Amino acid sequence: MIRNCLSAIYSLESMTYLLNQLLWSKNRVLGVLVGIILTLLHISISAAQTISDTSCAGQTSQNNQLKYHYLIDFYSSFALNQFMNNTHDNDKGEFNIYYNATIAGDLYYKKFSYNLRYTTDFGITKHFDSIAIIEVDQFNFNNSLAYQLANSKFAANLSYMTRGQYFNHYLYSVDSSGSTKATPHSSFKSPGYRIISVGLRYAGKGVTVELGLANGMITIMKNQKYFDILDTENLYGLEKGVKKKLDYGLSLTITAMVQKLYKNIFFENYSQARVVKDDLSYLFKYNFDINHAFHYLFLKYFRVSFRIKVIYDYQVQLKPNIINNITLGFYFRNSL
Repeated sequence: MIRNCLSAIYSLESMTYLLNQLLWSKNRVLGVLVGIILTLLHISISAAQTISDTSCAGQTSQNNQLKYHYLIDFYSSFALNQFMNNTHDNDKGEFNIYYNATIAGDLYYKKFSYNLRYTTDFGITKHFDSIAIIEVDQFNFNNSLAYQLANSKFAANLSYMTRGQYFNHYLYSVDSSGSTKATPHSSFKSPGYRIISVGLRYAGKGVTVELGLANGMITIMKNQKYFDILDTENLYGLEKGVKKKLDYGLSLTITAMVQKLYKNIFFENYSQARVVKDDLSYLFKYNFDINHAFHYLFLKYFRVSFRIKVIYDYQVQLKPNIINNITLGFYFRNSL
């Protein structure tokens, strides 16, 4: 199980790196063709892993002391539009790529439990004659180790999480000549976040709640060029020249694995909230990242998924970023 999960993560990150290089390559035709091949190849690899792995989900060892279950889910889409002898000037060629991946698992032994969850999604639209616009790009990798208190549903909990983005992001503007100007403003580990937390964990039916009573977050700004490019002395809570900053506070993490709500309707959730200890009295400084997903399975092989993301970080902007995504997929093994 662990080997398959690590293999899936390595495969996904390898594709992500290669795709990043190709999307910004000057050879756009090669980038598109290889992007299609990588996307289709990765779909087939992930589908094979999902079919082989989910058949073992929920198995227990013979002594009934070691229990585990896990989930590997992947969805990807690709769309390409090309115009030849177009009749309108605004008919521009473009392609769009989107993927969403989740790897999650639980391991239980006596009063100890270990939980792992890796989620990532990425969406981009590339216009052949101009710019590439990234609609969404984020990843979360969370590990937690817990020890059950007495025979209750509460446990002492230790967790470690990393989150950030994989790709280079740009701000776009139009200069005096009418040309589009791309200004880089963030990239991998710029910013990036590492969070370690000690606290309590509650494990209910299909949902876990982790309260970090002693929580430390390291904010990373590996590439300092963004301070000069954006002409600012402060980015993501860091002063110019500072590559890492540690602050303490409280955190809350809510995880609901995929579960049935009604007949063919399924639900999942992964949400986080955090506040620095010195900002407890300021509600607008409570940062949060909420991820909901509803799935509807029908006609044996089809699935409609509706994902809602609400991301708020007052260091970036004072309004929440809301992303809605609806996908219709065809699955040979359409089960959750």
